[in-house]
Order: sequence, then structure tokens, then C-alpha cells
Amino acid sequence: MIFYVIPYLFVLTLSSVLYKVRMEDIPKGVLLFLLLLPATLVAVLRGDVGADTLNYIGYFNDLRQGSNNYQHYEPGFHFLLKVIDLFGLTDRGSIALVSLLTILLLCISFSRNKQQFLLFCWVIFPIYFVDMTMNGLRYGLGFALAVIAIENIYKKKYLGAIVFSLLAILTQYSSFLLIIPFIFVGVSKKYAIYIALMMIITLAGIITAAPMLLIYLYDKQDAYKDIASPGITSGLLPLLSFFVIYFSFIIFSNKDNFKILHILLCLELLSFGIAKMSYAGLRLQTLFLFGLLVFIKENFGMLKFQNKFMLILYIYGIFSFLLLTKNLSVQVEGVESPMIPYKFFWNER
Repeated sequence: MIFYVIPYLFVLTLSSVLYKVRMEDIPKGVLLFLLLLPATLVAVLRGDVGADTLNYIGYFNDLRQGSNNYQHYEPGFHFLLKVIDLFGLTDRGSIALVSLLTILLLCISFSRNKQQFLLFCWVIFPIYFVDMTMNGLRYGLGFALAVIAIENIYKKKYLGAIVFSLLAILTQYSSFLLIIPFIFVGVSKKYAIYIALMMIITLAGIITAAPMLLIYLYDKQDAYKDIASPGITSGLLPLLSFFVIYFSFIIFSNKDNFKILHILLCLELLSFGIAKMSYAGLRLQTLFLFGLLVFIKENFGMLKFQNKFMLILYIYGIFSFLLLTKNLSVQVEGVESPMIPYKFFWNER
């Protein structure tokens, strides 16, 4: 557990100090990467830590042997790993490179201003960093690309929005659900239809050319179906988390243009309903909570009482990390979390 606690305390402590520092002339992307350095080392030097790590190691082995077992992975991710394989790295080295790429993209995305910098350090880091870089590599990289796509939507750079949207979706299909609300609200109707059609046509063409992708989607749905929902309170905590940030932003805002916020709320409530029947609902709740945080990233200018809102984010982030440590330490049916005990790759036999 210490390998998760120390990097978080490092990020929290230094970012708290920087809260009172003027950062206009500081390269915030570089600074963010330096703050994340201990956590980055934990991510890239890990052994068989994370539920999906062994799956990715198996993928690289099959990739080098020409096996077709993993061709149903998203084509963008499959292509990226084939490119990485050209460098002749070990399977663990290749996985580490994907994690590092995700971290670099996040540092770029959340370093446009001081508020984005702190949003990442205080909220996104304790909630998402471990899972995005040490377990769900495809969704981690896909969401990092989706953040850049959404940023381009706000800047009305539609070509960039299309390119990064396709990259994100072809890396992890669920990125589509993250991006699409911002397209239909943040883009004029004409451009929204064009962008959506281009994305759908591209995906339809890929699926037609590669039927294995449909098998992947079916297997994913089937896997979630077999995972038991935690019970009647399933999804309640993510929903409460969403409510806290959602209502805090509205209360402390000086504007009333909350259309995307309301759409994300509806999607979160729908996901909460799905969570009563399937583990997939919990994953969707996490996705739309991330979408809410991306909305805040792009709309700090709407806040009238920014300091009060940042205080709520600070407290919420600490609570989220304490919950993470609790979840990592709890055994489910006598089985420990795949994230502990932490091992470096050189400790694996």
C-alpha cells in the first residue's frame, strides 16, 4: 500500500503549496510531470500488478508469435502495440511505454492553467490515475485522447476534434460515450451531424472489415453480465460523488448554461439504474463522472466563487483516495485486490 500512498501524499503536498503560488510563468506541464514522477515510476516499474496486466503480457506474446487470439482488441490500440513492438522492447517494457504515453498526454491536457493543474492533482489523480495507468490501459489511453478531443471542440478546432475523437474511440470504444455529449452541445448542429456521421461511418467500416470487433463487444457484455452487482446500494457512492461536484459547480457558478451538465447528470442516473443489474453500470458511472470533471476543466471561467469550489474539490479528492485505499485493502470472498501486494517487475519470477 505504501507505493500508492507516498506518491499521492507527494502530489497532494506540493500541489497544496503551489495553490498559493503564482504560476503564470511556470511550465505547468513539466511541473505536473515532475509531481507525477514517483507515481509514474510505480506505474512503469510494476510487475504483475493489476487485473489486466497479465492479459496485456499475453497479448504481446501472441502478437510476436502471429497468433489471432487478441485481434478483437480495438484496432487503434492493436496498431499502437504493433508499432511499439518495432522497438524490440520486452512485453513489460511495452506495457510501461503505453502507461508513460497516457501520463504524458494527461500532463499536456491538464496544464493549460493553474485550475486545470490543481483539478488533476486533487481529484483526477486520486480517482483515476492508478486504474488508467496500471490496469485499464486501453481506457486510460482512450480517455486521455478524448480529453484532447473535447478541448478541441471547445476551441472550435473541428479537424483536431475529429482526429482525436477517432483516435480515442479506436483505442477504447467507450470513449465515444464520453465525447458525444460535448459534440452535440458544444458544436453547431451542422458540424455536429457531420462529425457524428464521420465517426459512425468510420467505425461501421472498421467493424464491417473486421468482424472480430463485434465478437469483442459481445464478449465484453457477456463478461459484465457474469459479474455480480454488489447489491441494492450498487453505484450509490459514484452517484453521490457526481451529485457533490455537480451541485457545487452550479451553486458557485455565475452563469446558467448548464446543458452539458444536465445531460451528463441524466446519463449518470441512467448508469446508476444499470448498475443495479450489471457491473457495466458502475463502469459507465465512472465514465460520466470523468466527463463531468472534463467539463469543469474547460469551464472554470463560469465559477464566481472559485476558491470555495476548489476547497470542495480538495476535500473530495482526499476522501476519494481514502476510499481507494480501503477498496485496495478489502478482500472479496477471500481474494485480495489485484493491485496489492505491489511488486516491481524484477521481483517477478
